[in-house]
Amino acid sequence: MSKPGPLCHKCPLRNAPGVVWGVGSPNARLVVIGMAPAQDEIALGEPFSGKSGYLLESTMRKVGGPGRDRRYTTNVVKCFVEPGRPIPAGAVSCCAPLMHKELDMLELHDTILTLGGEAFHAFTRKKLLTQSPMRKGHKKPPDPNVWLRGCPYPLGSRRRLIPAVHPAFLLRQGLKDILFFERDLDRARRFAEGEGLTHEDVYSYSPSGEEVQKYVQECIRAGEFGLDIETTYAEADEEERVAEDTHKITVVGISHRPGSCLGVPADMVGLLAPLFQRRDPRLRCYTYNWGFDGYHLGKIFDMESVEAFDVMKSFYLIYPDAQRHDLATALSWFTDLPYHKNLQFSQPDLYNARDTWGVLEAGRNAVKEMTQLGLLELFWTSEMPLVQVMSEMEHVGVNCDVRQAQKIELTCYKLLQKYEEFWNAKMPLISWTSPQQLIVMFKKLGLPVQYKMRIAKDKSRKRTECCDEEVLELYRDAHKSQLAGLVLFMRKLKKAADFTHIYSSDGRAHARYMDQRGGRIQAKEPDLQNIPEELEAGGITVLPRTIIIPDDPDNDVIISADFDALEFYIYGYACQDEAILESRRKGEYIYGLFYKEIFKKPFFEEGKPPKKWYRRKDIPAWELLVAKSAPLGMLYGRGVPSLRSGLGVPHSQAERIYNEFHREHPRVRPHHTELTLQATRTGYLQDFFGRIRRFPNPRMSHNEILAFTGQTNGADILRTRALLPLHRGLRDFSARLLLTVHDSVAISCPRRLMHGCVEYVRDTMEAPIPQMKNYWIPCTIKLGTKETSSTGMPNWGDVVPYEDWIAQYGTQRTRTTGTLQASAGERPV
Repeated sequence: MSKPGPLCHKCPLRNAPGVVWGVGSPNARLVVIGMAPAQDEIALGEPFSGKSGYLLESTMRKVGGPGRDRRYTTNVVKCFVEPGRPIPAGAVSCCAPLMHKELDMLELHDTILTLGGEAFHAFTRKKLLTQSPMRKGHKKPPDPNVWLRGCPYPLGSRRRLIPAVHPAFLLRQGLKDILFFERDLDRARRFAEGEGLTHEDVYSYSPSGEEVQKYVQECIRAGEFGLDIETTYAEADEEERVAEDTHKITVVGISHRPGSCLGVPADMVGLLAPLFQRRDPRLRCYTYNWGFDGYHLGKIFDMESVEAFDVMKSFYLIYPDAQRHDLATALSWFTDLPYHKNLQFSQPDLYNARDTWGVLEAGRNAVKEMTQLGLLELFWTSEMPLVQVMSEMEHVGVNCDVRQAQKIELTCYKLLQKYEEFWNAKMPLISWTSPQQLIVMFKKLGLPVQYKMRIAKDKSRKRTECCDEEVLELYRDAHKSQLAGLVLFMRKLKKAADFTHIYSSDGRAHARYMDQRGGRIQAKEPDLQNIPEELEAGGITVLPRTIIIPDDPDNDVIISADFDALEFYIYGYACQDEAILESRRKGEYIYGLFYKEIFKKPFFEEGKPPKKWYRRKDIPAWELLVAKSAPLGMLYGRGVPSLRSGLGVPHSQAERIYNEFHREHPRVRPHHTELTLQATRTGYLQDFFGRIRRFPNPRMSHNEILAFTGQTNGADILRTRALLPLHRGLRDFSARLLLTVHDSVAISCPRRLMHGCVEYVRDTMEAPIPQMKNYWIPCTIKLGTKETSSTGMPNWGDVVPYEDWIAQYGTQRTRTTGTLQASAGERPV
């Protein structure tokens, strides 16, 4: 029970209301050590007896760990510390002898689970990381005094320390990282039961030729091996590298069993030929960046004889909602490796060796987990083939019209400079680029403050003041603020100028394609994903996409293929909503129909069919945004508030839109209920292709749960019905994929073959989807040629609907596949 009075007259907490000692079995092998008792623990006289304790106990039961009576539970500090305040350093040192005396009494303990940074620091003097640090460009060397949660830390020869976050941290962040917590508690259980995997590091980075040949034969006998190459390229962490250029290989690490590694120097790499140039049987090669490693080794070997397994791709599938998708985090999930990323410069050979055999062990465990989750087929049929597609788009890149880009950039900056001079003359004390200063300015002007949910540094969600583009549009349109319009206009000018400078020294844009949550693909550095089609600024219209041109501008065209209302049609299929299904059967542009319902006026040109490319040219951009965003907002549960704050729709109109939508689409709400129940019951959702997303706290992920159906299935349809088949089939037309954006692709194709290529692209993207009972999604094909170009070159910004191009510039070839119906009705299976 709690005992009054201080432990020591020197303790900073000597006036604390009580002292809480540890509890548990004297024969415990597992010791759980937290930070300090809270108010509940003081009242009951036992550590972890409040909300944090409930989470600890329920998680420990879930992983099969020992209960309170079979382990020992205590705190680093024995006295009460007020919640929200840091523990005084003097309190930790004062209580340290008492804590160690407790441990000395537990003769059988060999595993210590520390909860929180203070408990870990008390043993190791190291800072605990909840996620691995980002070090852009390697400008900052790794800190040797840090350690990643989940990575075992040796305490002498007998004991192991397993660091985990404190349950209170998980509660503050809404249980987002609860799966990592479960993983770390399960690891502590395994070590306490003698099942923890530890390996003695055996490695050599100065082998003889005979040793290399012998080790290669060991890998062949094992039938699989781990691989990690090091190159002269040191501008980014290896898992973030792209294959935009070839770099000299300095060493190739290979491993045939965990704990063992051989580093093969550059002058001996040829001795690895038996691994990569075998005919039968194929060897499985575990790596964690096959796009990079495979590309560079492919310059030396044919690589057809290996079955590549990218561990990072498997980690994306198993845990798509992890805060960080990097190698250190993946190894802390799949293996019992100690944290070694801080050894990169101090012990580079050990660092490389652990990476190499670590990826072998991680790959083996990933196969087991994907098998249990039913993800293995998706991994082999979609994730690994896509590595080659993304690597090729990154390496070859996109051709840019540099002169056009420079012209747009110069025009935007000259115009921006004039407006900045005006701004500085009128408001010299306020920066138009500072959101905080703008928030203060608009407050003083009497405009209502707008709020948005943000993720704080401690991962908690906070409602903070905001002045982003949506807020500025609201101030401009609903409150008639000319200042908001001016700031918005200047931001767009800056954005247009920045978007044009995306080319490298070779005149091409080499984007880095990355996986995002739910299988979505994001192009970064440069951000091709968000290059706008059109920006209006200062009476001029800027077309940033016009700088993207074909590989051979004199002889090629650009084909743009875009799934029509992809997420909406997917949702219609999932709900079996007849109104949505009927509009798809008729080939109607569904957002145009919504526009007519919302604004009670025509969307399409008079006498034209309800197709996407026949919309009236006088429709304001904000009305078109409402027509697109409003129905998706209804599907994804954002409802009336999103219409009012996000789109600036008046309250009465927003309620009418909301009520009419659900009255005309009665199957949507039952589908919402079904998704929520399933996520609550299982903790995750699975799409038609087998991909999962985890929702450990469904209450905080309500909108993401409702968006799952459209977004995640949409990502897999883009992969399986566009990227993968087109990457293979476009070769028959001497064409290739240039880039992918959201639910569309851009293609460079020789003009002489463009009609056949267009037919092939349409037939491929509109092919029946077996996973959805042969449902199919219509797509719009656009063409960019010299006839359509405003710059003199075919480009991505001057594409026009293929049907319009045929009507104006040529005649359509007779179709040969016969799978596309002229009436745009149901496709034959």
